Amino acid sequence: MNAKGFIAAQNINGLPRQSNLFELLYDFHIDKVTRTPLEADDSESAETADTEELRAEDASEAEDDTLTAIYLIYQQKNTNIEIAKRGQKRQAEKMLESSAKRFKPLEVGQNVTLILDKQDDFYKVGTKHGRFDQLFARNQLEPVSENFMDVSEVPDIVAKSVRTVAADNPISGGQGHIHCNCKGRCQDKKCKCRRENRLCNSRCHNSLTCTNK
Repeated sequence: MNAKGFIAAQNINGLPRQSNLFELLYDFHIDKVTRTPLEADDSESAETADTEELRAEDASEAEDDTLTAIYLIYQQKNTNIEIAKRGQKRQAEKMLESSAKRFKPLEVGQNVTLILDKQDDFYKVGTKHGRFDQLFARNQLEPVSENFMDVSEVPDIVAKSVRTVAADNPISGGQGHIHCNCKGRCQDKKCKCRRENRLCNSRCHNSLTCTNK
């Protein structure tokens, strides 16, 4: 057999071996392609589980942080309320102390108009028109320099409101005082102050020509 015939024989005889090799390679390729997606799915599932676990941990930590923040806000609110209460109490004590220094206690029978009774630092007041049913605080009363009434002179009837009694008083109007609005010299009875035999005051006008001052 010549060289060509030997090579041909080798090629012919080698075909089965090459065919078997191709089959092995083909089987390996099919097996690799078939198994790789399964392994990839398992890996992705593990990664997904880890991600979900991390998200759950983050959510739990965020919830804990929120609850802690709410608790701190609640504590601060209670602290601020207590501070405000103490501040109000101190302010009230200072106001009472200042009021006690400014307004000295009044005696029963002393004219303010006229004190009939004292009940727990409140005063019952009477006038010639009767006694007021309400009680007055000390800072609502101003003593006068002389006593013009006695307790026995107060009629045993309930007086109307303070404004009504003031309006019934001939020396005052419904607001507890009288004043004029004259544009001239206030020299005749047209002037309300002169008509009531009273001098004009700062509530009347700014007229420099007024002769009733």
